[in-house]
Formats: sequence, structure tokens, C-alpha cells
Amino acid sequence: MSDKLFQADDLPARQRRRPRTVLMRQTDVIVLKELMYRTGYSDKMLRDVCRKFGIARQIRPNSPLEISWPAWLMLQHGDHDALEMLREGRRDDPYLERYFREAGVPV
Repeated sequence: MSDKLFQADDLPARQRRRPRTVLMRQTDVIVLKELMYRTGYSDKMLRDVCRKFGIARQIRPNSPLEISWPAWLMLQHGDHDALEMLREGRRDDPYLERYFREAGVPV
């Protein structure tokens, strides 16, 4: 018997996919270099986190990685409920207001 209770192949396809990408306005965007500077984390670590949580987009292979600054703040504070609300498009919810204010981003 396998040591793992569930293998990736045992999960339904919808559970194996990455989460939906957070929809971003241009005012939400921070580029990878700026995020590296602000957080002190490595390029690889930030790319992995952004991919895992779906908080970034890259238009083409050689274009810059654009990250949602409000979504990053939500992850940094461990507020996954807020991240899901943002993913659902509920930007005007009072619960999310503090993140947008912190990020300096208009709702």
C-alpha cells in the first residue's frame, strides 16, 4: 500500500488545477522586480507562490510577470477568505477595503 493517502491521479480534474487567476486592473499590478525589492524574497520563491495561488499573469513568455499587489498582501497576512472574495470580483466589499487602502490602490 502507498504511503500517500491520495495521489494526484485520484483527485478530480478540477481539484488538480491551479486556482483561477485573480482579475487585475492596471492599478493593482506590481512587477516581479519591485516585489522582490519590497519583500526580500527570491525570484523563484515569488514565482512559485504566484503560480500556486494564481495571483499573477504573464502575457507572453518573455514579458514581465505582473502580480496583484492587493492579492499579495492578502496572502502575506494569510487571509485566504479575502483572496477568494477578490477572485470572485467582490472588490467593493468592505472587508477588502483595508487591503486596497494598504496597497494604495483605488477600489
